[in-house]
Amino acid sequence: MLSRLIIGTFGIVLLLFIFLMGNLPLLVFSEVVILISTIELYMMAKKNDKVYFIRAIVLAFLTPIVFYFNLLDISSYLICSFLFITIPEILFVNIKDSSYRSSFTFFNFVYISILFSYILKLQNLNYGNELIILSFILIWSADSFAYLFGMLIGKHKFSIISPKKSIEGLVGAFIGVLLTLRYFGYIIYFITYLFSHIKILNIYPRYVEVFNSFSIKLFGLSLFITMIAVLGDLFESKIKREFNTKDSSNLLLGHGGFLDRFDSSLFVIPVIYILVRFMIIMLK
Repeated sequence: MLSRLIIGTFGIVLLLFIFLMGNLPLLVFSEVVILISTIELYMMAKKNDKVYFIRAIVLAFLTPIVFYFNLLDISSYLICSFLFITIPEILFVNIKDSSYRSSFTFFNFVYISILFSYILKLQNLNYGNELIILSFILIWSADSFAYLFGMLIGKHKFSIISPKKSIEGLVGAFIGVLLTLRYFGYIIYFITYLFSHIKILNIYPRYVEVFNSFSIKLFGLSLFITMIAVLGDLFESKIKREFNTKDSSNLLLGHGGFLDRFDSSLFVIPVIYILVRFMIIMLK
């Protein structure tokens, strides 16, 4: 329990440091998460397909770079990647179950590489670093409050996919997201104040308000984000059940693997990006 707490605390501080730095450190962070998560998914599936595995790794490496430098639009990149994955079916016609294997590789690519790379697009928006921090604090709050409520009063099971989750935990996750959105201005001020003492960051304490009061919009957005975060968690749980495994790996002692830690972010980050982009368009 102590080692889990120490690793968790160190991980949060390290991530906040990376998010505040942004740019190249964020690109490197994205590369690490995507590459390791891609490997974890292949290991869970027990796939021994070197031809497709190599292609998945190549795409996992290239995708953050494409997003970071804006080399191609999403549609063009998806088409190019699809052709890149399906080439083995043409060159190696005797590969067993080639259609299934190429489909799995493309799923791996979209689910991990594409979705997580949206963190780099989110950074390019106004207040990008703050939006990234907001996204992860929303996820951490949802997880923490869900765990706390589930442990204290959880009685009604929420999903057969993940039996440990309860309806009470879901309510706790909603409360965690609600409070984070409402008081994010104070949270980001506290974080930037602490990190402003690190000269290499060259930042100053700043207050970025999302909501200044409790409102219908706040409740609606909190409910929506809670459901997205839970769906991201359940989706990865479903994958693990399919492959009959408890954790994606044991790389993060007591915390499972990278895919276990970043499963909700694969859904939340793209959704936050789309919501912000939609709001920008509506305000024009």
